[in-house]
Formats: sequence, C-alpha cells, structure tokens
Amino acid sequence: MTPREQWLAATGATKATIGPSELKYWTRMIRDGWRFDAKHDFSAELLKRLNYSTPFVFEEELRSLALAGQQLFRVLDVGSGPISAAGWTLGGGLQLEVVATDPLGSAYNRLLDEHDGYHPTPSGGRIVGPKVRALTVEAEALLDVFARDSFDLVMSKNAIDHAYDPLLSLVQMLSVVKPRRAVMLDLYEREGEMQKYAGLHQHNFQWRDGRLMYWAREGPKTDVANEPRLKELLDSVSCRKGILPGVVSTGSSDYRAMSCRLIRRG
Repeated sequence: MTPREQWLAATGATKATIGPSELKYWTRMIRDGWRFDAKHDFSAELLKRLNYSTPFVFEEELRSLALAGQQLFRVLDVGSGPISAAGWTLGGGLQLEVVATDPLGSAYNRLLDEHDGYHPTPSGGRIVGPKVRALTVEAEALLDVFARDSFDLVMSKNAIDHAYDPLLSLVQMLSVVKPRRAVMLDLYEREGEMQKYAGLHQHNFQWRDGRLMYWAREGPKTDVANEPRLKELLDSVSCRKGILPGVVSTGSSDYRAMSCRLIRRG
C-alpha cells in the first residue's frame, strides 16, 4: 500500500470520511463566528485572520533571511484550513503575497460559499473574508503544483503532523522554499500520543536535547536532521517552546506548543 493508503487504514478512515469530520468542525466554527461557548471563544482570532492589516506572523524570520533590497516576498501556508493565519502585511512598504494550500481546500471553499463568504462577529455584524482561499494541494505533493525554489518562506500551523507522511511533507516544503530561506512549523509535541492516535493524529514531533525527533505509533524515533530524504535539503533546524499565535487552542495544550525553524541548504 502507499503511505496514504496505510495512513487511511491506520486511522480507520477513508478518503470520504476524513473530509466530513474536519468539515463538521469548521462548519460550526464558521456558522457560529468561531464562538462555541464562553470558554471556547475564538472570535478574536477570526477577526485577526480577516483583518487585512494584520502583520505577517513570521515577519522577523522573513526579514532576517531576505536579500538586500528585496521588496516582494512570496509565502506558502501549508495546511491553512479555510482561513489562513499567516497575516497579510509587512512593515516598511514591503509587498507580501500569501499562497494557501490544504488537502480539503475545495471543500472549505464550498463551505465558505454556502455562508456567502461572510462571518458573524460577536456584536452581530458581518465581515467579508477570507482574502486568500486555499488551493487543494496535499503537503506531500507540493512539487506537483509549485516549482522548486518558489517561495521566500513556507509555513505550517498545527497541520504537519496531520499529514499522512510528515517527513515527505517536509521534503516537499524544503524543496519549494528558496535556498537559505526558512520553513516555519508551529505544532504540538507528542500530539499522536496525547490524542491516543485518534483520527488524524497519527504522528509525533518533539524537540529534545537539541534535536527535532519524529515517530509514529509503530517504528523507531527519527532525528529529522539525519533523515536521508532531508539531509541534502536541510541546513539546520531549531525549535523553541511557547504559545502559538494564530493556532486555535483551548489553552490546555499550550505547554506542548513549539515553533520550529528549518533552514534550506544553499
């Protein structure tokens, strides 16, 4: 079986059932303005994502690796969901183009169309969104759509460990980002274990002793930096612990949050 078929078998899911489970969640989110109840109110995050003056979330990393005099920056958000959390502006008059992808992009876009592309606000008003809609692309197949060395930064928020082959996804992400530029990952440590390998949660990442480790339910732990498919692409990897901006969370998992920076070899 292919890795995707193995993943579907392991989750007990099918291509037909994965989408509805995610869509059920996002349907409620969009219908209710991202507010389930008093304890689960994400409406501020919705307004931030739909505010087109929101600064790009990884602007510091983008600027630190930019070429002298560069004015236009192209960014890829992998696993963006229906509304990207990337942010839309850069300071100093610099231009930013955000491209969003998600395996369920088409389904999310139909969902947005059903709600007329609008979202309720806590005050009862309505706002237009989103600025960029997701293209239907799996993280494992980015090179089927994008050329190598296409982006100044590639990002993924709380999504890479939902993929059927996270390491292949990293290969693809490092392939489409430009040399000496960054792939930024926001994720939760040991998500598969903590979720008891339910549904999409079949994979784990952990930053330990200066190494980013990966493992699935079965199989050995792998040092990402030494994974054969990644060694020729990856120059360095570093992670830091901390709450993830732009990731919808109840707060109970924040102690496991981490942000990782992978630099493409030049």
